[in-house]
Amino acid sequence: GAAVLFERVKGHEAPVFTGLYWSRALLADLLEQPEKQLPAYVSGCIKEWQQKPVPPVVLDRGPVLEVTENEVALGRLPIPTHALNDGGPYFDAAVVIAKDPDTGVRNASIQRFMVTARDRMNINIDAGRHLETYLEKAKRKGQALPFTLNVGVGPGVHFAAATPSEAAPIDTDELGIASAFQGAPLELVPSTQSDVEMIAHAMYALECEMIPGEVADEGPFAEVTGYYAKRAPRPVVHVRALHRRRAPIFQTILSGV
Repeated sequence: GAAVLFERVKGHEAPVFTGLYWSRALLADLLEQPEKQLPAYVSGCIKEWQQKPVPPVVLDRGPVLEVTENEVALGRLPIPTHALNDGGPYFDAAVVIAKDPDTGVRNASIQRFMVTARDRMNINIDAGRHLETYLEKAKRKGQALPFTLNVGVGPGVHFAAATPSEAAPIDTDELGIASAFQGAPLELVPSTQSDVEMIAHAMYALECEMIPGEVADEGPFAEVTGYYAKRAPRPVVHVRALHRRRAPIFQTILSGV
């Protein structure tokens, strides 16, 4: 019933946080809402965004830019291997921000990323998500697809990333949903490698890109169903830059709990 902060992680200075979404009671308390009213509150915020969207604002600086690593070394981050038969360490609670290669409209999503090298990962893109469409558009244009991966972002951004496409069509900037949850415009900061922004108050932000057609094996991964997702060829992600707070906390989800 309680979230957990692992303050001493072997081999790392940064702690690891999990359990924010283990129970409705915990989340309702965080959002200062009655537990039974939580579903109505969530749908109400999404409807508010649909009717009166408040776009994010882009600032010059933010907490996530307090430290920029001189070189990308994902092994320095306390990225967990969540289950015994997982293919490796995984980002599974980080939020992807990408832009439509045709229109420039932003999209947010949550995908899983398996770390395979110091600056490389493999991603499983859920079928039917806008990110999959963006990658196809980038392929037709013969260009890479840049995006940012934001760790430690809070419930509003997670709800924005988890909103289904029927509620947030591909021509809408669903980051505005986070603005509706927090009652103020979501704050972003510019990237250094592309025109895709990062979440200003994230704990970590990675600047990444996918090259269409480049794939490698990803998986297995322990899913919420209690089964392992199979290992299969999936897109390769190159991490081009890494930013973080001075004292970051790495947020993750134990999906089988």
